[in-house]
Amino acid sequence: MEHQMKLESIKYPKGAEKVKAEILSWLRKHKPLPGEKFFSQRELAQILKVDPMTAHKALKELDDNGILYRIHGKGTFIGPRPEEVACKRYAIIVPRMNIENKEVNPDSWHIVNKIYSAFMHSLRENEIFSTVVVQPGEKVNPRGFKPNEYDAVFFSSENEFSGLISYLIESQETQVIIIGSKQDSCLRCMHLSPSLTESVYNGISYMAEAGYRKIAYIGSEKMTEKFKGYKKALSDYGLKLDMNNVVLGIEAQREGARGASLLLGKNSDIDAIFVDTDQKAVGVIDYLASQEIKVPGDIGVMGFDGLEQFINAPPYLTSVKTDFGNLLGNALKILRNKKRNEYIEDRLDIPGFVIPNKTLARKTL
Repeated sequence: MEHQMKLESIKYPKGAEKVKAEILSWLRKHKPLPGEKFFSQRELAQILKVDPMTAHKALKELDDNGILYRIHGKGTFIGPRPEEVACKRYAIIVPRMNIENKEVNPDSWHIVNKIYSAFMHSLRENEIFSTVVVQPGEKVNPRGFKPNEYDAVFFSSENEFSGLISYLIESQETQVIIIGSKQDSCLRCMHLSPSLTESVYNGISYMAEAGYRKIAYIGSEKMTEKFKGYKKALSDYGLKLDMNNVVLGIEAQREGARGASLLLGKNSDIDAIFVDTDQKAVGVIDYLASQEIKVPGDIGVMGFDGLEQFINAPPYLTSVKTDFGNLLGNALKILRNKKRNEYIEDRLDIPGFVIPNKTLARKTL
């Protein structure tokens, strides 16, 4: 390199931290281009009058931070690495356009919005996120879809796109990632799960610790992982599972009020209700109000999803917030660090956490 490094009187600790400070100061002053060769470990040790191991440690830490990078047998270079600068493209497969719209997709638009939002907050400047419409059940490689144009393809439904998922896993044309994957899935790809069982367990545990002892459950018959979390938490807290306090088969988001009506029609003895989605929980609260049952004075209510429009505005719902931001953020970190032709088979399970709010009160035990 043309420029010589000179020691500057920077008041940093000695050793590797001092070397790092000198390097960073030199980089700020000379502004070398990415990919330009940097001083070797031996040269750095001689210039800064430190032992080679101290220089090695400083270079390694700057390599780990992406400021420099080293290639075995060739030397040290100005970061970031070329593969980190290259644009990365990701796609999510959807069954139709505008599925984030409540009118188009009334039962799961909120989940799609959370996934889209998580992507937008996690992407870097050199990353592109696209949606690709594929008809459910379409087999092998749909016309117009070129998997090898993407660094990874995300699916929010394992069942709807089973044929395409199997094809892509077999061909390994691109990395396959399933969002909201079931615990017992045996597909050889990358799985992201909000850990529904553990998430509901966290919610019921919070209710039990707040003093509730007769906790009812309203939800979908299909969401067996959520109901499993409910039963496990009751058992662990020594609370009785009374099926008279359970209403299943409430599938549509607009059916929360119907679920509450069925529950009260059983003459259930309850002090709280856990509802498997926020939207249904709002319907439950509305129905309770119509029956002059106060929330949380008479009955506490907890939802599931942590939707902003319900936790930051009336009814100020207590809810379990699913952490899609953490899931997608960690998945993208793994994708950025994987080797070009590497295919990842892994699982990320990150449970949701309780958002305390006004529809649940701490009871006196």
